[in-house]
Amino acid sequence: MKIVVFGPEKRVGVRAGELVVDLARASAANPGVARMPLPADLLGLIEGGADALAAAARTVDAVIKAPAESRAANGVFAYAGVQLHAPHVPGARVACAGGNFADHAAAMAARNAKADSPPIDLKTVAEKIRAGGIWGFWKVGRDAAGPGADIMYPARTHRLDYEGELAIVFGKRAKDVQAGDLKPYVWGVTLFGDWSIRDRTEAQHPLKFGTSKNFDGSFSVGPCIVVGEGIDEANVDVETWVNG
Repeated sequence: MKIVVFGPEKRVGVRAGELVVDLARASAANPGVARMPLPADLLGLIEGGADALAAAARTVDAVIKAPAESRAANGVFAYAGVQLHAPHVPGARVACAGGNFADHAAAMAARNAKADSPPIDLKTVAEKIRAGGIWGFWKVGRDAAGPGADIMYPARTHRLDYEGELAIVFGKRAKDVQAGDLKPYVWGVTLFGDWSIRDRTEAQHPLKFGTSKNFDGSFSVGPCIVVGEGIDEANVDVETWVNG
């Protein structure tokens, strides 16, 4: 399923082709199918776990097969007619991995290299990053930029940068989980835009690095969270396009 957040009330729904199903309204209109009331917000759906997702799947299947004239009563809307928002729980912490693109790290190293430095070798850069261990940073904005939203260019920078990422959404609390035990905690996957200030004065020590990664609208999420599709979160191709 493709989970979306839409409308002025930022309700949670499912995109089904060219339709969007409001899960709370659809489950209320079809209690015998849903077998449980579904929440109107994304956090509630996540916390509902597997039972809520199963109820959502049953409900969506039923209402999109119903006669077209009953769609409004079933909480079904045309996808083209709804406003999408970032499928992000306001205030939720976002952990970002640092140094996760070897070619990006190599480009940064080449930009900062001295004239007499040896050529930058991608394999060597990757090995050096791995040897340094896992590191990263938080995105701490209360809300995220959604699909099609404008990104503000902070006045303090002359170099606003972008990185397209894959994000995983956790479905339950986790602590000290081994990499091989990750899957039971993954609720879904989505796309993530990491916006960064790259001016040299911004990223020279940890505090400045944190501020260069956090400003109004410093990350984008969406347009949907894909759940229950058997996606291997460790093997997804992502393309980032800029101005076409």
